[in-house]
Amino acid sequence: MCLDLRRSEAYARVYLSVFDVDDSFDQINATMPNVGLIDTTPTSGPDNRPSGEAVQSFTRTTDSAGKASVTITVTMQPGNNYRAAASVIEEALTQDTKYNGVTVNPQQHADALSAKLVGAQWQRNGNFTGYSCPCVWSKMLTVWRKLHIETDSMQTEPTTLPPGTGSEGREPDWTSIYIDSITVGTTTTNVPVGYGMTSSSDHQYEGGRVEFDALPGIVFPVYDSGEATFDINAVLTPAQVTAILSQPYGTLKDDDPDAFLLPRFYAVDSVIKTVYRDAYIDIVNIPAALNPNLFVPFSLHLGPEDFSATNLFRSWDDAKDTWSSNGFWVSLVVAAYQRASALTYDRDSDPDPLIDNSTYPTGANWPGPGYSENVSEGVTPMLGDWDSVIFRATIVDFPQGAAYESRVIAHEIGHSAGNAGTEAQHHGEGGLQQDAANNRFNGASLKRFREVQKW
Repeated sequence: MCLDLRRSEAYARVYLSVFDVDDSFDQINATMPNVGLIDTTPTSGPDNRPSGEAVQSFTRTTDSAGKASVTITVTMQPGNNYRAAASVIEEALTQDTKYNGVTVNPQQHADALSAKLVGAQWQRNGNFTGYSCPCVWSKMLTVWRKLHIETDSMQTEPTTLPPGTGSEGREPDWTSIYIDSITVGTTTTNVPVGYGMTSSSDHQYEGGRVEFDALPGIVFPVYDSGEATFDINAVLTPAQVTAILSQPYGTLKDDDPDAFLLPRFYAVDSVIKTVYRDAYIDIVNIPAALNPNLFVPFSLHLGPEDFSATNLFRSWDDAKDTWSSNGFWVSLVVAAYQRASALTYDRDSDPDPLIDNSTYPTGANWPGPGYSENVSEGVTPMLGDWDSVIFRATIVDFPQGAAYESRVIAHEIGHSAGNAGTEAQHHGEGGLQQDAANNRFNGASLKRFREVQKW
């Protein structure tokens, strides 16, 4: 930092001080619930995070051009504010003086320059420079941090997956089935399956489709499914039943989209950058040269077992080419396909767009009030360490998915900020951290981001 204090004589002794100035943090939005952030007395003294800083003082001699320079050390917390002053009168930076008839100390001078009262609310006054004592003041200096986002992706969805157990034993897209029997009801037809339904959950195929080899060209919608049976939303005729049982093969598809969704590498867009700018954090992509390993293995459904310390997700650390620290912030975002659910009815954690697109989750086709679904567009398995997974097949199921995909990413990145709090506590902060339909973080989230030491 260089402060210019020109005088008629060269080589003057100059006194310089750098103050931690108060932070009203109210400039974002006057109506935002800035829980724990608003400084109601913005002339009360240092408040930089993690704790207020003492004044940094220097003595220098000007050069032949009348300039004196010092190097100051700032903290690493985003949004921390400083204001520097220089004077040829040492007491101007150390003793109380009169200002507008009121005796104030230099710290109060610095704070008064940095905040202004608008109505009943203090707001930043960061661009103001002027003289409130015999000093030259700098503009307000604010710390920004960069959060580097490493974006990896599952590999391309294969046409088939080998049989087996766990996440690698589930078929993507269409799968071949053998039909055991058929029961025709009054409004639906039940089809037990002998093999082919390696289901990750009950109801996985709900909203999907089936084609019978004996009835080429006819696609039947799937109303519901279990581990080895499914219901179609149609009443088969006796002739159709006879034909199917004489040629008992077909192909079954769950409710996932037809188009291949991976690889998918997220670029940091204006939505993500804007919401983190409120916390003085600049989101940037990690350069390609620092991220040569882009892919993780494909898995159709990620279940709870995949997030254990010894299983799939932990192995993705091999794809993480940079590590977060107090000095370098980084977050990994992996594009994945879909998550399995371990909640009631063991659903596959996505909506059923073909039957409930307009009335989800209370459409006429839903089985009843006891029915539960855990929709998961993203997950941060262990906060502050394992980073985030975004589920593409779920996001595109929602009609508004394209509109809020970036906010889902921003939400999940927000979970990985240090080890402060639980997932439920983060959701309790409100705003974007509660619901990806929101377009801003609330003050409680911004406070957590600004105080975290490591992302």
